[in-house]
Amino acid sequence: MRGFDPKVTPWQIREQDFPHQGSMPDKIRFLLGYAILAPSILNTQPWQFAVSGDELQVFADHERWLKVADWDQRNMYMSTGCALENFLIAADHFGYGAEVAYHPPTFRKGPIASVKLSPRGEASSSMRPELFAAIPRRHTNCDEYLERPIERGAMAKISGCCAEEGILLDIIEDVRIKSAFDDLLVRADTRLFADDRWCEELAFWIEQGVLGVPWLIAKMKSLAVTFLNLGKGKARRDAEILMSSPLLAILSSASDDPVEQVRVGQVMERLWLMATTLGIGVHPMNQVLQVLDLRLEAAKSISRPEFTPQLIFRMGFAEPPKSHTPRQPPVEVSLTR
Repeated sequence: MRGFDPKVTPWQIREQDFPHQGSMPDKIRFLLGYAILAPSILNTQPWQFAVSGDELQVFADHERWLKVADWDQRNMYMSTGCALENFLIAADHFGYGAEVAYHPPTFRKGPIASVKLSPRGEASSSMRPELFAAIPRRHTNCDEYLERPIERGAMAKISGCCAEEGILLDIIEDVRIKSAFDDLLVRADTRLFADDRWCEELAFWIEQGVLGVPWLIAKMKSLAVTFLNLGKGKARRDAEILMSSPLLAILSSASDDPVEQVRVGQVMERLWLMATTLGIGVHPMNQVLQVLDLRLEAAKSISRPEFTPQLIFRMGFAEPPKSHTPRQPPVEVSLTR
């Protein structure tokens, strides 16, 4: 298992260090420094990359797949899509066009996507420059949010980040629908924490340092998860923070397969970065979709019933966290090809 190096701070990547005179592989490897700052399920960072000439291959890292919590792998592929989107935004910022090809996975082998870069000389007009600046500032904000409403103009900017065909963004303000999701969330937390295998998996990853806390605290947290019934307390806390949020949102897709989940992850990262530029916090709350019968109930709330819900998250204003969670350096997630 590759560990986290506390002496390495990938979040401190500097734009001025881009190797303008370097080879294309050197430039791609630098851009991966932005890719790895993407969010992922439980901060497991389940991605790997291979660089060959002017091409990047993007893989889902099955060694970092949460086999219990993410039994259908949707969160693994969405996390990988978030990393891919960061890479594309960074490449565009430094004046490179990107041709993206998606590849359905076959028995864990082969990339889920490949990107071929070509120099363009300047950033395109289609990528918002503020998204690049937001990459190292993005946080997952798990705190209670302020009662301050999100203005319509800000909501329009966030909604505008979901333009892909076959991907749907539902933004929910209705208190009754939020209350219904609140009930689903409580039920999901209670059932997940009652599952010994789920708790053991969570405890294992806490001990790996994914939450960025010191080893002793991580060990105590993992023991508490494993041996104490935390479900009711966690459910109450999640219910409180969900109802404190001005907006609840759901990303859904017309197809339900790994490639589509990667594309959903790309949309999620793009709107998350836009929210960051607007000072809006984002917090995924996907527990409901980890429980199959509750997922079916949640699907009744999306505007197009033929779509499949992929990601539930809340948005609102709050003070950003003071520190980021750890990241594996790019060299640790790069494959030799």
